[in-house]
This record gives sequence, structure tokens and C-alpha cells, in this order.
Amino acid sequence: VNGVRTKVLAHFVNPHTQKARGELAITNSFAWRRTEADKHMKDGRPDLAVTSLSAAIFLKPNIAELYEYRAEIYIQLCDFGSAILNYRKALSLCPREKKFVERMARIMFVRGRLHVEDEELDQAIDAFKEAAKLVPTNPQYELECARIYFSKNLCKTALDSIENILASHPDYTDAYHLRAKILIRLGEYSMAKIDIENVEKRDSNDVRVKKMADLIKQEAQSKFVQATQFYTSGLNGQCIALLSNTLAWNPTVEGYRLRATAFRTEGKFNASIADLKCAMQLVQSKAEETKGQSERGNRLFQKGHFALGKKPQFHANLADSYKELNQLDNALKYYQKAFSILADRGKTDGDIYHKVLTGLCSLR
Repeated sequence: VNGVRTKVLAHFVNPHTQKARGELAITNSFAWRRTEADKHMKDGRPDLAVTSLSAAIFLKPNIAELYEYRAEIYIQLCDFGSAILNYRKALSLCPREKKFVERMARIMFVRGRLHVEDEELDQAIDAFKEAAKLVPTNPQYELECARIYFSKNLCKTALDSIENILASHPDYTDAYHLRAKILIRLGEYSMAKIDIENVEKRDSNDVRVKKMADLIKQEAQSKFVQATQFYTSGLNGQCIALLSNTLAWNPTVEGYRLRATAFRTEGKFNASIADLKCAMQLVQSKAEETKGQSERGNRLFQKGHFALGKKPQFHANLADSYKELNQLDNALKYYQKAFSILADRGKTDGDIYHKVLTGLCSLR
């Protein structure tokens, strides 16, 4: 009996046996806490799930998946700071786990968006920068920084960020689109049109392309109206300067004709003739684009190809400029064209007719 008692007592006081019992108790308690956390989540109580999961982590603190699980619960509770801390811990336990890095970057991104909504722009930039640092292969994060710079009117900083993005992601259409918006604000319409074309080239179905193109057309029309006001106010120099800038990125027949008129008023007859010829070439080139595309296109070609050729004022303006340059043969030719058009239409009592008739008489 004494021998049996001694063996039994030795079993209970054996340190190895005690350790095994302790490990078993921890394992059982851990499993219970883990199951309890799942049950709380199923019941829609993420707050209680965090408590149970924290107890399980206390028992077994070196399991990365537990920190990932708790991070996701914190996200549901909108506690993004705690979620990031848990993902950092998970990443420290499994440094090569790519999904932890990507998820943490995404949380940073969401956090940045919330800062933007709260108008905490500096904090938002920090969050987006951290996300971009974690996952440099995703250009969206750095582009969000550029958007904020643009909203703060830091256009140069925004453009630098976009240049950096496009250097490594040359097909990222969102970057081209944002740069076009910035360039429009800066008045760099020629460069903006190039970026819009880049978007269209990469995605012809991008609905933003038409909106941006329409925005540029509206801006061009606004500039034309302003130039017209300059001309009617006698500010020919300002009219010419504004049109010269606008025609560089938006060449139009109306723009060339108005600048030709301003040039003629200023006595710059060669420049006036050049602009009138540019207007004619522009009409012809646009008409050529529609030719052969359809029956309607052919009609537009016929109409467009001779549109300026049927305007007596156009020929009269050319004749006036050639006359001032003492190129009388050319002046006579265009006066005669203008006179023929007016005579064919029976319009022999208007100001243009008398102007043309006076010009012809002076040359004959």
C-alpha cells in the first residue's frame, strides 16, 4: 500500500506532469475562448467577441491569425487605429504574409478617406502616404494625395505626384484625367487636351473624356466671347493676344476670322491674310473628315467645303488686306469673287455690296 501511495504522490508532484496539465488547461481555455468569440460574432456582438479573442490571445500570443481576426473585428467597430496595430503585430509574426500588408494598406486608405470627409486633409495625406509606402504597386494611394494637393490649390505638388505615378504606371488613366483637370485650372489647355487623348486612347468608353472635352470647349467659347468684347471695345492688342493663346489649343474658323479682322484693324495685313487662309484650310480639313463616311457626311462635305467660299465678306476681307499690301491683282481677284456671289444672290443694296463695289472701282 505504501508503495502504491508513493507512486501516486510522485505522479502528482512530478513537474513534467504538472506542466502537461497546465498546457492542457491553457489549450482547453484557449479553445473555449476562441469558440466563444465566434459565437459572439454570430450573434452580432463584435464588442464581446473582442473581449473573448483578447483572452485567447493572452493565452496564446504568437498566433498571427488571431491578430488578423481581431483586426477585422475592430474594422467592424470602426476602430481603424486598433485594427492597424493588430495587423502590424500579425505582420511581425509572419513578415512574408502579403495579405497582411495589403489589408493594412487598405485600412490606411479607408482611414484617409474618413479624414477627407472630416476635412482633416493633412492627416488624410499621411494615411495615403503610409498606404502607398506599404503597397507601392497600387497607384491609387498616391493619386489620392495628388487629389488633396489639387483641392488645396497646390497644383505644382499635385503634378509632381502624378508624374511620379505615371513614371511607374504609364497606363493609369485616372492619373491622366486628374492631370488634365489641373492643367485646365492652370490654363494649359493644349497639354490638357493631350491628357484627355491619352485617356481616350487607353479607354475609349471612359465617360469622363466627353465631359472634359466639353469643359475645354466651354472654356474656349468663353475666351472667344471675351476676345470679341476686347475687339468691340477697341482693345485689338488684347483681342489678338487672347486669341493667339486660344487658337494654339482650340483652332476654330471663328477664332481665325476674328483675329484676322483685328490684325487688319491694326494694319498687320500679312497676318490677316494668313489667318483667313487658315480658316479656309480648317473648313476644308473638317469637311474632308466627313467625306465618304455616309450620305449625310457627303452632304456636309459639300456644304463645308464651300462654306467660306460662299461668304462675300470673307473674300472682301482678303481683298482689303491685299489692297493694303499693294498686291492689286490678288485684291481685284477677291473683290470680283465677292461681287459675283452678291450679284448671284441679288444682294446689291447692302453695306458689303457697296464696299466691294467701291473696291472694284478703285482698282479699275
